[in-house]
Amino acid sequence: MESRRFVLYRPAILAQVEEQLLAVLQSWAQPWGLDTKLFAIHVEPAHQVAQVARLQGRHWHTAKGDSVWLGLGEGMLRAIEQRLFSRDHSDPDTENHRDSTLASEIAGEAATDLLNTLHRHWVGEGATELAACAVPKSARGDGALICTLSLGPRSAYLYLGSGLFSKSLSKPAARGKLALLPAALTHQRLQLALELGEVTLTLGQLETLAIGDVVRLGTNIDQPAKLITTDGRMVCHGHIGACEGVRAVEVFK
Repeated sequence: MESRRFVLYRPAILAQVEEQLLAVLQSWAQPWGLDTKLFAIHVEPAHQVAQVARLQGRHWHTAKGDSVWLGLGEGMLRAIEQRLFSRDHSDPDTENHRDSTLASEIAGEAATDLLNTLHRHWVGEGATELAACAVPKSARGDGALICTLSLGPRSAYLYLGSGLFSKSLSKPAARGKLALLPAALTHQRLQLALELGEVTLTLGQLETLAIGDVVRLGTNIDQPAKLITTDGRMVCHGHIGACEGVRAVEVFK
């Protein structure tokens, strides 16, 4: 029977990838005078992205054989241009800058620089670029991630194969030293209640209860009370009394 590794990412792993992407985005945006707060970063398993099969872009195999795919969504280049130059000076029909014929070229350089910055961080040296193609179909548990860098309604996409996170997955989360069960239970808090007795009333009697009425319990005055847990389990018996000005129970069995 054929078997394959099944990978499920903890939220902490996805958050770690988002932090790395934010750092890469900041290193690109600062020289271009862009505020990274304009961008939204989202990382999720690739099989959850419905439009993944429609994404086109540059494709690499890293030196370790992992797949990395980079691409700009439709309209992302124009969105970068509008952020580089004042939106107030954009032509509403072409969305190009009216006062500069170089605007689209500069935006293109910025977009290329963004892809190159992502490439340096995630692809690295020794990678082989393959022919541009669509993002491969992803299955649940294959470990692939889709990272989305959104600028308004436009986005850049990054597809990362599971092998890129092997180190993160191979290191278990730090855990404290395990304690023996008796020692662990020593500091466990348990809420107790005191049961003085029981009484059975009809609904009619309960409906006519008023302030000042006396309800007799089915226990004698000298009969010990029960110390019970919140789910009704008896722990011990005790006599009701007082200690240092407050009510107390003397445990005897």
